[in-house]
Amino acid sequence: MAKLSGEVTRRPVDDVMAELEAAEEATEAAAKEARKKMREQRKAEVSEKFSERVGKLEGTAPHLLDDRTMRLRARWCGSR
Repeated sequence: MAKLSGEVTRRPVDDVMAELEAAEEATEAAAKEARKKMREQRKAEVSEKFSERVGKLEGTAPHLLDDRTMRLRARWCGSR
């Protein structure tokens, strides 16, 4: 190491392991948050598509919309 003008530093195993565990926990938390955002985004897309389809039905064939469809719309879109 002297040739490369470097220095070797020794650290306790507990400190190194704690640092590695903290990094792993941070990675897992970030992955969990990313999955949550993707799930919310997919749900919003599905809700929007469903709302569009029901809107088209309302305009062209309102007699086809029954109470069940309206309940599904309320569930997926958050409003009636």
